[in-house]
Amino acid sequence: MSIIILDSDWGNIPTSDIHCLINSAIDLMDSFYGKPIRYNIEISNNPNINSPMVYHNRGLSGQYYVNLTIQGSYYSQLYYQFFHEYCHIRTNYLTIDTKYSWFEESLCELASMFGVKKMASVWKKSKVLPNAVNNYGYVIEKYIQKVINNPKKNLSKQQLFKIWLDENIEYLELERYDRDKNGIVANQLLSLFEREPTLWELMTYWNKWEINHNDSIYEAFDKWLSILPEEKKAVAQKLINVFL
Repeated sequence: MSIIILDSDWGNIPTSDIHCLINSAIDLMDSFYGKPIRYNIEISNNPNINSPMVYHNRGLSGQYYVNLTIQGSYYSQLYYQFFHEYCHIRTNYLTIDTKYSWFEESLCELASMFGVKKMASVWKKSKVLPNAVNNYGYVIEKYIQKVINNPKKNLSKQQLFKIWLDENIEYLELERYDRDKNGIVANQLLSLFEREPTLWELMTYWNKWEINHNDSIYEAFDKWLSILPEEKKAVAQKLINVFL
């Protein structure tokens, strides 16, 4: 796999720096996802588009196309956006919506939270870009803590997640892109994935079954569990239990 940075509106960030930042993100998450993907990723940036995306259509050689929407020299934002889109690639995104697509969006929000937290630690130990300001790891850490602690992405102490999910699941099945609600789900999973990071490798099995776009999240969980190696199912069940 190669990363190809397309000529687009990257502001004042040199292409070589973009390449370095993206590779550092991939190296970090591939240490959890496991085996690298085979195909190249071509990445552009357009700050005038509403949201970043990985395009459904792939290139003639199987390459993926990702567009980010960063503005200025915000490395934290670049990481946050790319971790989300790379998660879609690693979890075998579909070109059709399903009733459980909200889970994938929430999972990829989780990948952003998880990945940027880890990247802050990487930067604290050694700058990914030698020309970056000192202590930039703390800037990244402050950025992601603000995202994670956003009240709109958290339940109150009195709310139980399962009750909230029961009240919101029909809405989520129709509206996969509610970022605040995606964030609530992601925050419910963050501590679990930090305790059990092998779950990221298990998520690379996601959507590798015969797809029925009317499946509920619980039917999707059953199909996911059925294709996992036997020795991995106990950890996977810990994830499923969050939703039961």
